[in-house]
Amino acid sequence: MIERIEQLRAQAEGEIAKADTSEALEGLRVGYLGRKAELPQLLRGVAELESAERVAVGKAANQARAVLEALIEARAVQLGTAELERVWRRTAST
Repeated sequence: MIERIEQLRAQAEGEIAKADTSEALEGLRVGYLGRKAELPQLLRGVAELESAERVAVGKAANQARAVLEALIEARAVQLGTAELERVWRRTAST
């Protein structure tokens, strides 16, 4: 289960870095962190694991979620700035 969490995290990190619009980024947020996404589903299943495994899996899933949330937030700022600059350039050139 930890391997799957790491796979999801790596995949999401790559896709977040490549997101070129705010809309695409929002789609990734929902796809990876939304209620029906695989990572939150894995977190819900942690309670069913044995105690020793529960701690490790829960920690890995929570860390992955925190990293992805931070990456999405940072990328949103980058995209927002770029989108504002494009609008400003259009307005300034007219």
